[in-house]
Amino acid sequence: MADNLTTTEFSVAMLTAQGWTGREIAAHMNISPNTVKRHLAEIKKKLEISSRNELKQYMLR
Repeated sequence: MADNLTTTEFSVAMLTAQGWTGREIAAHMNISPNTVKRHLAEIKKKLEISSRNELKQYMLR
């Protein structure tokens, strides 16, 4: 699952799937909210999905 994600992308994806907001993820990982947004955009591109809900379903399979 999600073999083509980096470790950081995988962490962001899992936290997002668990319902964390971008700001919460940023604070937890000590990165900026914009960096979280960039990671989410790359994750969606790599996994060919378009929403957080799809990401949640993908990550929690």
